[in-house]
Amino acid sequence: MSDELFDRGLVPISGDPVTNGHVDLIARASRKCKTLLVLVANNKTKTDKYLFSLEERLEIARRALSHLPNVEVVASSGLLVDVFMEQGCDRVFRGIRNEEDRAYELHLASLNNTLFPGLGEKFEFLLAPPELTHVSSSLVKELVLQRVDVSRFVPIFIKALLEVRLRGQTMIGITGGIASGKTWVGKQLAYRLGGTYLNFDDLIRELYEESSRGAQMVRNELAKLFGSDVLSGDGIHVDRDVLKRRIFTHSSSDEMMKKVVELTSPHVMRLYRQKLTQAKGFVIVEWAQMAQMEMSYLVNHQVIVVEAADREVFLQKRGIDQEAFTRVSSHQWGAQRQVEALQTVIDRDGYGKVLSYENHYDPVQSDEGLAGLVDAIRGLVVF
Repeated sequence: MSDELFDRGLVPISGDPVTNGHVDLIARASRKCKTLLVLVANNKTKTDKYLFSLEERLEIARRALSHLPNVEVVASSGLLVDVFMEQGCDRVFRGIRNEEDRAYELHLASLNNTLFPGLGEKFEFLLAPPELTHVSSSLVKELVLQRVDVSRFVPIFIKALLEVRLRGQTMIGITGGIASGKTWVGKQLAYRLGGTYLNFDDLIRELYEESSRGAQMVRNELAKLFGSDVLSGDGIHVDRDVLKRRIFTHSSSDEMMKKVVELTSPHVMRLYRQKLTQAKGFVIVEWAQMAQMEMSYLVNHQVIVVEAADREVFLQKRGIDQEAFTRVSSHQWGAQRQVEALQTVIDRDGYGKVLSYENHYDPVQSDEGLAGLVDAIRGLVVF
C-alpha cells in the first residue's frame, strides 16, 4: 500500500465502553490519515442494551482518545454511509479479530455499497494484535460484573466508571509504612463512609488457613521453597513469622518475595473477588505493598498514603521493637517514595489521585483529620 495519507478517514464504533482494542485500532488508523473521524454510533438493534447513553459514550471516547492529535470524535444515530458522505471522508477503517469478523464486515461493506456505490471499495480492515483479539466491550462488562480486574483491557478511568455503574463500587486504596495506623484509618473510613474495608494481609492469612485443596497446594509449595517448618505441625497452616524470617533473611530476599507473590496472587485475587460480591459504595482496600508491588490499578490509582505523626507511640501500642521495625522497614518503602511511585503511574495512565494523610494518636487531631479525609474522598470524581 502507498504511504500517501488519506485526507479524512472514518472509524465507526459503538464504544459501550471504549476498550484498549478500540484505542489500538484508532491509533493505527490515525497514522494513515491527515484527519481521522471516530464515529460513536447507535446500533438500532442494541439501543435498549447500551450501558451508557450516546452522549456519555461520546465523552468517554473523547477522553480515551485525547492523546491522538489528529482524531476528532463525533456522535450520530444515523447511517454510517450518511456520515461518510456528509463529512467528506475517503476511507473507512474497521477492526477485525478473526475470519468471522472479516466475513461480517465484508457483508456490511456490500450493503453500504448499495446506498453509495463505490463505498465498499473504500473499506480497509485492520487486524487486531494477538493480545487484544479476545477483547470486546461486552466481555469487559461481563468481567466487571464478575469482579475481575479489567485494567489490561480498558483505560483506568473507564474501569473506575464501569465499577461504579455496574457494581455500585468506588475503589479507594490505603497504604503506608509499618506502625502508621493505616488499618485503623482504613476501618474508620469504611465506617464513616458507610462502605466496606478489605485488607490484602487478611486475605493472605485466610489463604494460609483455608481448608481447600488449592490452598493446601500453595502451602506445600511454600514448604518446598522455605522448609517444612514454615508449616504447622499438622502441615495445614502457615507459620507466618517463620515464613517472613525466611524471606527477609534470604540472600535473594527480593527474588524469594517475587516467587511467593507469583504463587499466592491468583488465590488471593480469588478471595478478593469473593469479598467484593458483598461490597457496595466506597470499598477501602488496604495493602502495605500497594505502591511497591505496582497494584494501585486495582483501586484505579486512587490511594491514601498514611504516615504516622506519632510513630513511637504506635510502635509501643503494637509491641513492635526497634529491631523488628528496622527489619521490616528495610523491605518497605517510606511514605514519600510511595507517593512518588503512585504519582508516576497516575501521570502515565491519566487518572487517579494520591491523598497523603498524617495519622495522629491524639483523638481530637485524629477526628479532625479523618473528617477532612472523608470529605476529600467524597469529592473524588470518577468521570
